[in-house]
Amino acid sequence: MSLQSAPPLAISSFITIVIGFFTLLLGYYFARNKKNYRRHYQIMITAALVDLLFLIQYVIRYLTSGSTHFKGPADVELFIYIPILTVHIITAIIVIFLVAKQILDGLKHKQESPNQDVYFEKPYRAKHRGFGFWVFILWLLSYLGGITIFIMLYLLY
Repeated sequence: MSLQSAPPLAISSFITIVIGFFTLLLGYYFARNKKNYRRHYQIMITAALVDLLFLIQYVIRYLTSGSTHFKGPADVELFIYIPILTVHIITAIIVIFLVAKQILDGLKHKQESPNQDVYFEKPYRAKHRGFGFWVFILWLLSYLGGITIFIMLYLLY
C-alpha cells in the first residue's frame, strides 16, 4: 500500500499526530531547558488541543470507514504490529485522563508573578514536575506508537 491509497482522514490524522509529537517535545523543552513556564504552559495546552483534534479525526474516520486491517505478513502482525497497537491503545487511553488531570491541576494551582511569568507554589511544583514527567513519557510513547502504526499500515504494507 502507498501513501496515495491511504484515506484522506488517515493522512490528516497522521499529520496531526506528528504535529502533536513535536508540540509535546517543544513543551517539554521550554519547561526543562529554558525554564520558560509561560511558554511551556501555552505549548502544552496547544498539545492537548492537537490531541483532541486527532481524537475527533480518528472517531470520524472510524465511523465513516471502519477499522483498518493490517495487510502485512502474519508473523509481523502477530509479533510486531499487535504488540505496538496494544501498547498504543492502552497508553492513548491512559494519557487522555492523565493529561486532563495535569491540565486541571495546573490551572487550579497556577500563579502569575508580577513579570507575568507562570509558576506554581513549591509544594505543587515538585508534584507537577514528577507526575508530569511520567505523563510526558506515556504521551510520547502513545505518539510514537501512532506514528509507527500509520507507517506499518500505509507505507510498509
